[in-house]
Amino acid sequence: MPRVPVGGRGLGVWINLTGSAPEGGTTVALSSSSSLVKVPATTSVPSGGLGSTFSVDTLPVQKETPVTLTAKIGTVSRSFTAVLAPEPFDPGSWDLAGPYALLVGTSHEYTVTIANPAPAGGLRVSLTDENGVPWVHLPGEVVIPAGSTSATFAVDVDEDAPTGWYDGPSITASIFDAAQRTVQPAIIPRVESVTGLPETVEGGTSFEVTVNFTSGSERGLSVNVVSDDAAVRVPAADEWGNVGSSGETSVLTFTVTTEPVAVDTPVKLRLSYPGRDLTIPLLVTAPGA
Repeated sequence: MPRVPVGGRGLGVWINLTGSAPEGGTTVALSSSSSLVKVPATTSVPSGGLGSTFSVDTLPVQKETPVTLTAKIGTVSRSFTAVLAPEPFDPGSWDLAGPYALLVGTSHEYTVTIANPAPAGGLRVSLTDENGVPWVHLPGEVVIPAGSTSATFAVDVDEDAPTGWYDGPSITASIFDAAQRTVQPAIIPRVESVTGLPETVEGGTSFEVTVNFTSGSERGLSVNVVSDDAAVRVPAADEWGNVGSSGETSVLTFTVTTEPVAVDTPVKLRLSYPGRDLTIPLLVTAPGA
């Protein structure tokens, strides 16, 4: 019989004799250590037969449960222990989601989500870093509670972690050691300060903004800069509004230019970077204001 049969399904049992059954056959007494497996009181081996094969019913289980079956002929008995397993769980479609950029010296949240609610006892999802980088830390597993469809876990990055796409982890979630989902985030420096932002600027002039980071990055640095009014523009930005630098510098400087205005014009300049989102109110003034 299989050593890990599924509870609630039929189970095949076979009994082998050490020799042929005598004239008139042999009756084998059967017993089970648990009502989870319902065996008949006896089974017969016909004259000259070498054994008996039959099926028994089992009941569903919520966790792996050992059950011992015993066969007895006269005073001689033999036992076998099978482990009933829960019905295999199908999580349905599932995903691993979290940031694609990890800031040094910070903790980040990732979420495993499944379509079908987790079974009784919860669903264990194993977690590994396939790259094995020592400056990123994550738990070995996360458990989706019974009846729930998601669970979160933290990924921590050391303060002195190197920055770049090739220094990041390969975070892999596995269900039943088979199905896998992987996220490969980069490690990036934090923004320490932003300077050079005036409260008021005369239209038609420009000013320089400096963003200081905790370190440089092999792929350069960039921030997203957006203005809510045409009176303020960032000519160095690409089509997505990203202002960037190349090389290992830890300082990013860019120029903001204002257009001449007939009346004082309030403008909001938004500067975005993972872990930092600044909205800067700026008044562009008319000449002589």
